[in-house]
Amino acid sequence: KLAIQSIKNLKQKKITEKIGISIYNYKKITSVFKKYELDILQCPYSLFDQRLAEKNLINNLKKLNVEIHVRSIFLQGLLLSKKLNQYFKKWDKLLNKYNKWIKNKKINKLNALFNFVLNNKHIDKIVVGVDNHQQINDISKVLSDYRYMKFPNYFKSNDANLINPSNW
Repeated sequence: KLAIQSIKNLKQKKITEKIGISIYNYKKITSVFKKYELDILQCPYSLFDQRLAEKNLINNLKKLNVEIHVRSIFLQGLLLSKKLNQYFKKWDKLLNKYNKWIKNKKINKLNALFNFVLNNKHIDKIVVGVDNHQQINDISKVLSDYRYMKFPNYFKSNDANLINPSNW
């Protein structure tokens, strides 16, 4: 509580414009934003991890004027990968379905994953990591080529061992 008050003081003194939190778990998130009057939520969101869009969560946060920044849209690179390590073997069926869908749609994975996130009008920012200049160029191209796409619901997973990279 003391930390929140200290951060709020920084906002009152105009040292910072907005304050927020970064989460992995969505439990009680709406009540946290109501109680502490935070401005930004940074959270995971991807084709496989759609918890943010469940149970009107994102709508409730937007009613509180929360800015939504999403990360892990590639699931730490898993959804872009061609080769998977043994840990992911138990999700072969889902991952093969994903790869087959990408192939049938004749779209590359980067486009599909960005398009999925960009389809959600409530998302304000996307946070991604890159390893090199080429990846920045690829992402810039994808962002300029956005188009609405329909995505099947069967990619959505609630298996924390898959969608939460801290469990890997």
